[in-house]
Amino acid sequence: MKITKQKLKEFAVISILGFAVWTVCLTPWMLFVTQMTTDQYIMWVFAGIILNPPISVIAVKITNKAVKKLCK
Repeated sequence: MKITKQKLKEFAVISILGFAVWTVCLTPWMLFVTQMTTDQYIMWVFAGIILNPPISVIAVKITNKAVKKLCK
């Protein structure tokens, strides 16, 4: 599989959006339900910066394939 500018751009967009969506959606839960401290929250965000980009891309690829297959 050849890496193209389009594929890199797609990876970057999915990675950034995945990080933003998961951080925004889970922040209230992490702060109010689990009662994280500020230090723990900052570390959680840094972990998200590392983990969310590849996981977001994998999730989008799996979801797209499943939708194509199931919605023929």
